Amino acid sequence: MNNTKYPYQLCINMTGKHLEGEWRALEQPEYLYEVYEREHRITHEIWGGYVRHNVIGRRVYGRKTGDILDRRGKLDDTGYVRFCKSLSDIAPAYAVTGNHEAKKNRLGEWERVLRRCGVIPMENRIEIFKKGSSGLALMGLEDGIGFLSLYFDGIEGAKDIPRVLLAHRPEFFYSYCSDSNEIRPDLVLSGHAHGGQFRIPFVDRGLVAPHQGLFPRYTSGLYASDNGVQMVVSRGLGNSIFPVRLNNRIHLPVIILAVAGVRAESKEGGENMIKNVYIYLVLFATLMMTIGGSVGVFMATADIVAPAYYYQSFEDYKRWGTEKQGVEGEKAEQPELTEEELRANYDAMVQQEKNRQIERAKNNLIKSFGWIAIPLPVFIYFQRRLVKKEG
Repeated sequence: MNNTKYPYQLCINMTGKHLEGEWRALEQPEYLYEVYEREHRITHEIWGGYVRHNVIGRRVYGRKTGDILDRRGKLDDTGYVRFCKSLSDIAPAYAVTGNHEAKKNRLGEWERVLRRCGVIPMENRIEIFKKGSSGLALMGLEDGIGFLSLYFDGIEGAKDIPRVLLAHRPEFFYSYCSDSNEIRPDLVLSGHAHGGQFRIPFVDRGLVAPHQGLFPRYTSGLYASDNGVQMVVSRGLGNSIFPVRLNNRIHLPVIILAVAGVRAESKEGGENMIKNVYIYLVLFATLMMTIGGSVGVFMATADIVAPAYYYQSFEDYKRWGTEKQGVEGEKAEQPELTEEELRANYDAMVQQEKNRQIERAKNNLIKSFGWIAIPLPVFIYFQRRLVKKEG
């Protein structure tokens, strides 16, 4: 029975010695499964024949951040390898150990498999990226320890640039933001808590998490310390302690890093950062003004080419004119207008209103051209300046 929302196809192939098969699906499933055999034995029965005994089990591999495998998982599993390769095909991929991967005697195998898949292990390592006068430091902390700057060789080179730390355990946040480290991360990416397993309704808080116990503090979302260090905790996709999640949706954070401030330690770098922010703000403002002016030109042109219909039909106008004559006739007798005269007066009034709309549209057209003619040269100037600077 298929109780998922995806259709599956079982393909079976008979070789000379084995029966082989595979499951196929239109979409990538949320979990990978492995069927395995244990407690295998053959017994000789009293009736003279032999009976084979075994137990069939299943291993589940969650596609998630943090704990990529559980303690029983095989690091060289084809699904795990395919998952890691697909990440590295999208962009450079980096990883740190979770508590399951860090199990004793598995670290060497874990690193070997990751490197074969194009994923870079970041166990107490730092990598610095530079582009022009800007930079970014990416650090990775091995599982089960707090943050100390002395773990990272060359961390002095990251003193004046933003620093991102990959660390599996959010309960060590006190060490990630500790003032005892002169150089500490600006942003920490973490997991491990599985969202608290059960999210308590209305208060949106987790119930239990590994190494944090009941009502854990760090389970999901963004946290910040008093000294400005921020931490994002992913709820991931898998389970912990219990085999089910309640009110706890899967969570794959997408984080966009942007320039938000200037470090006081770097005067020259800070000035360049301010200039870059200023250029982008000018480009954004002038672009919005130019777009607004273009929209105004289009709307004004539409009013000139095809003015809006007059709000009053001839029948309404005729009825209004008859009622008006009846009211005014009590004070002074006026000649009653014929159908043709009413039509002529109505057409003249409609034409007058149409001319008024066209004149108003021409005025708006000139104003709209001003919203293009003034900011557009400024936008082009700063755009060329930015291209020249990046070049």
